[in-house]
Amino acid sequence: MALIRRLARAAQAAREHAAGQRVSNRTELSSDEILRRALELQVCYWTYKYEVASVSRLGPMAQDFHSAFGLGTTDRTVPLESAVGVLLVCVQELDRQLGELRSAGAAPTAETSAVPAAVD
Repeated sequence: MALIRRLARAAQAAREHAAGQRVSNRTELSSDEILRRALELQVCYWTYKYEVASVSRLGPMAQDFHSAFGLGTTDRTVPLESAVGVLLVCVQELDRQLGELRSAGAAPTAETSAVPAAVD
């Protein structure tokens, strides 16, 4: 029964978080700056020391992520919602930049012609 209550509380907290009920200090951000920082972030394959070598992970080191974005409460982990947020901002900014190129009539390159138009 205790496990069910803990799961119910966790589900409620997730709903409240997703709905913004537990969120404060919302501020505007510079999506081009987030993209610039993400592009400078070193991403590599790695394995925890306690895992077998065949287990690979992909991503930045937590210290580098925290230094680049200042998100979370520690530089020892990468908060999942922050990593997803950075990725979403990067996708939105790249879509915005690509739209500008397309509307300016820029000649398509191998990179831009392979990217489909955003779906509304």
